[in-house]
Amino acid sequence: MNKHYEWSQKHESFVEAQKPEVEKIQNVLYYTANSTHFDKIVQFEKRSYQTEGYIFPDDFDEEKFRVHFFRKRIEDIKDYKLLVAEYEEMIVGRIDLTWMYDVDKDSSIGFINWIYVLKPYRNMATGKGLIDFCKSELRKMNINTVKLLVGKGNLAALEFYRNSGFNLNSKMIVCELDF
Repeated sequence: MNKHYEWSQKHESFVEAQKPEVEKIQNVLYYTANSTHFDKIVQFEKRSYQTEGYIFPDDFDEEKFRVHFFRKRIEDIKDYKLLVAEYEEMIVGRIDLTWMYDVDKDSSIGFINWIYVLKPYRNMATGKGLIDFCKSELRKMNINTVKLLVGKGNLAALEFYRNSGFNLNSKMIVCELDF
């Protein structure tokens, strides 16, 4: 049986919880967003901050988002796609996808830099649909591997990735340098 975790603000960590009884939503559209979807993307970001403010350190600054996220048309950014899940004309999930050449594999690999599904649309197969769409998009580019980084304390995400077929690599060490 799959485990289910939810964030506990009281404990400031993920705790095992009973999986909510929800139905999978139907008629979700998965597509690569472009500049014409900008207003829907902004609304998605606003909802993200409103529903889970404890994840995001600051209040949503729409102007800052517009300036930084859309410095140029997203469809013109090399090696990047914004994959979205849309339900009832509203974006409910997204993946920021990049790819690059991996010398060790002698081929390109994809990287999921960010995946997020609005809280009310979780456990409804929306995230799995985004992962499946991501794999489909990568296959079109002859890329057969996708990687991502996840915090070891993010138990909900770890369980989601495990259930989505990812191999959890305990050998990964992330080094970071701020300057």
